[in-house]
Amino acid sequence: MINLAIFASGSGSNAENIAKYFEGHESIQVKEILSNKKNAFVHQRADKLDIPSSTFSKEEFYDSSFIKQLSDIDYIILAGFLWLIPKYLIKAFPNKIINIHPALLPKFGGKGMYGERVHMAVIDAGEKESGITIHLVNEEYDKGEILFQAKCQVEPNDTPDLLAQKIHALEHKHFPKVIEEYIVWGAKYKTITDGTFANLEINQPKNMSTKKIQSALISVFHKDGLEPIVRKLDKQGVKIYSTGGTEKFIKELGIDVIPVESLTDYPSIFGGRVKTLHPKVFGGILHRRDNESDLTEAKKFEIPPIDLVIVDLYPFEETVVSGAGEDDIIEKIDIGGIALIRAGAKNYKDVVMVSSMEYYHDLQDILDNQNGETTEEERKLFAAKAFATSSHYDSAIFNWMNEKKEVPAFRVSSAPGRTLRYGENPHQKGYFYGDFEAYFEQIHGKEISYNNLVDIEAAVQLIAEFKRDIAFGILKHNNACGIAIGKTVKDAYQRAFAADTVSAFGGVLITNQEVDKAAAEEMSSLFFEILIAPTFAVDALEILEKKKNRILLIQKKPWHQETQYKSLLNGTIVQDYDLKSETKAELEVKTKKAPTADEVEDLIFASKVCKQSKSNTIVLAKDGQLLASGVGQTSRVDALNQAIEKAGKFGFDLNGAVMASDAFFPFPDCVEIAHQAGITAVIQPGGSIKDQDSIDYCDANGLAMVMTGVRHFKH
Repeated sequence: MINLAIFASGSGSNAENIAKYFEGHESIQVKEILSNKKNAFVHQRADKLDIPSSTFSKEEFYDSSFIKQLSDIDYIILAGFLWLIPKYLIKAFPNKIINIHPALLPKFGGKGMYGERVHMAVIDAGEKESGITIHLVNEEYDKGEILFQAKCQVEPNDTPDLLAQKIHALEHKHFPKVIEEYIVWGAKYKTITDGTFANLEINQPKNMSTKKIQSALISVFHKDGLEPIVRKLDKQGVKIYSTGGTEKFIKELGIDVIPVESLTDYPSIFGGRVKTLHPKVFGGILHRRDNESDLTEAKKFEIPPIDLVIVDLYPFEETVVSGAGEDDIIEKIDIGGIALIRAGAKNYKDVVMVSSMEYYHDLQDILDNQNGETTEEERKLFAAKAFATSSHYDSAIFNWMNEKKEVPAFRVSSAPGRTLRYGENPHQKGYFYGDFEAYFEQIHGKEISYNNLVDIEAAVQLIAEFKRDIAFGILKHNNACGIAIGKTVKDAYQRAFAADTVSAFGGVLITNQEVDKAAAEEMSSLFFEILIAPTFAVDALEILEKKKNRILLIQKKPWHQETQYKSLLNGTIVQDYDLKSETKAELEVKTKKAPTADEVEDLIFASKVCKQSKSNTIVLAKDGQLLASGVGQTSRVDALNQAIEKAGKFGFDLNGAVMASDAFFPFPDCVEIAHQAGITAVIQPGGSIKDQDSIDYCDANGLAMVMTGVRHFKH
């Protein structure tokens, strides 16, 4: 009898439907029902069906010892279960965990996409069809191989509730049948609309060529996390080869280890530069176990097979960052390790290649839960990770060697990566590659999205302009809708919010000071996506965390990057970041009237905001407060008119305010319009052949104008 375990988090209607379907089945039965919620209604359904049920905590579920509860289970069925399945379970039940999703994947999947959220997203996106997807589970949300899909129409008058009813009907009709057909026959289906199984496809399981690890070569720089792996390998009777510091480490654990030198008959030479570079080592890794010629040669030259290679490379990047000298940096360019990685990864059909301590836990799972046996699919994944390791390492070395940019080539490698819910829009896939945690600690809120990341960068770039003052910014679509300096964070927030009380809704908030209770109370009534600050007071967090989805980020260090790049056409464009901010001493007065001391402060303030806004842009400011801006306009006159209109809409008097422009004025029309609105001082880069026309107008009408000589386009 094939035993099923059903995991459910809610009412359990699908669980009950499946259990009833298999009552009295000749080969399949529901053995137990498990839930992560003690009071879930699914327990009552289980009692009614006389099926054992139990509850588990998050700590229990993500501890690999939990697998003991599933010792007599053959397949796991997820019926409305909301937690990500841990790797150890996926490894223990390969292609034997089945989930149902209430939409047509790959659309509307990912973390947080369940229940009514999915149906709302489908309707909001204007989809004409929705449906169900039954799929195998892998390590990512809703990314496993699809077994079956069934469609239903989305009508113009459908609400999320009405659509949910259609989806539930499809789930109850098809889920048990698909489970049965897949388990018994390995059946998979094309998408259907009529509820039939006419398009049946029988797929035999792939031969994944399972292999057991019997020998290992270990050569690592960092020994952290290595001990439990070595002990498990020893317990499973794996022959271990090693050299240098790693060999010494293993010996000190009291575990038998064979020195590589005894295999190669060569000692470690040239100060340790050459240790593993030998045909007996690389032959043991690279010879093909299914190739008669390779096997004959291996036997002739007494080359033993090596099934597992564990490498952790010399810390090249860390050595560069430490400020070490050139000789020390060069000695941290790993040669043997990189060669081992490439060899092991190339021969993934026979070899498990663990290329970094980052992947020790993956190997540990295999040793603990699979007794050291791996499939070809698993080995290929290790190989892909290995080439990611080696390419990243080589890119770092190249960029250091090419510091003067004399070699016309661009190399960048960002790791680790994360899959986002979607890209800029729900129909686009999205990914982030980089070390987000180096700059931020997320202490509360939902998963960060693609658009969130873009806004976060704009926010930290803006706040980086204000190093001395207490500043608060509010951004929407990468532009400041409010920014101000104040006596306190609360005061700065109030002044920033006043600039645009409409656009602030759903915005990204940022400050360069600790958020205290007073500031938190003031902003708590506003719906916003993200709040970024260097620290949060404890009593402020008690207020801010009442909204469960509100993202709170601690900014660990000021934003600073030297180079930026983006894909363009079929290539990449690269440039220095615009890190230039004008100082008072750099302002060149071009008019008869010089700006007052207060106007100079405001001109510098406005110029900073202007620099971090999308071109064409005009910024109007007064007393360290953004009054309004016109951004992203095709005409500078349009940008100015937009700013003036917006300032009036929110009740600001522009008399005595200043104006900043990101680029020169080709004609005097902008200073004329600004003067008529009450502007008294202007800052701009200059550079137009008609600069004098704008200067003459200012002189004739008592305006002050300064030029910086620096343009700040931002696109």
